[in-house]
Amino acid sequence: MYRGTPVNCLHLGMSIHVDLPGPLHRHSTCSCTVISQQSYSFPLFTTRWVSFFLKNIQIQTSSFSFFSSMASENSQIRIVTCAPSSYPKLIPKLALLLKECVHNNIVMNFIQPFSIEEGEKFWKDLEQGVNENKQFIIVALEGDPNERVEPVMLGCVILYLSQQPNAKHRGEIGKLIVGREHQRKGIGKMLLTVLEEEARKHGRTILFLDTQTGSKAETFYKRVGYIPVGVIPDICLAPDGKELTSCTFFYKRI
Repeated sequence: MYRGTPVNCLHLGMSIHVDLPGPLHRHSTCSCTVISQQSYSFPLFTTRWVSFFLKNIQIQTSSFSFFSSMASENSQIRIVTCAPSSYPKLIPKLALLLKECVHNNIVMNFIQPFSIEEGEKFWKDLEQGVNENKQFIIVALEGDPNERVEPVMLGCVILYLSQQPNAKHRGEIGKLIVGREHQRKGIGKMLLTVLEEEARKHGRTILFLDTQTGSKAETFYKRVGYIPVGVIPDICLAPDGKELTSCTFFYKRI
């Protein structure tokens, strides 16, 4: 059972679409509305209405997507946890996203020049973990899933589930990427929201990550509720290889 809203802040013109297994009904022991089964789209007219509505619902579901009409009336953004069967087909698009980040000198564990082949190898190396439910690749796609046109890859994030015997309550966030042309649309926050729900489903109660100190990503994580715990100076090279950079470590209880 997911209590509350899957999104803390949505822009006007957006809606939540929930794929569920039954209709809306009143909970027998509380005053909230429970959503179960079937598919619903909720237009978000005003932030006040959003706050009222989302404080009084519970969502019971294993997956949900967000649809945004910010880019155009027909634009649809879906946040999807990749199934093992569909993951290989997305690897080329994930490689392009990663290449763009490295090219823009964003710290991603790689050094320029960085090829598509190197990007594809990184994502292919995760395939076994995806098949074994040890890690989850969550992607933001734009396009109507009912049409035959290939969706556009807008962003991605990785959830690593700790496999250590004494840390089965822990998860790590990696490679949160939003394409440069699609930033400032709330996509990063949508990706994290679905990642946190996925982590809860697998018994995780705390998440951690590291990101480049002084970057836009550092500011973003603070804004969405992640708590900085310290900085390790000069821990890695920037992708252009010209200078050492520091990393800030964050955590969040979920």
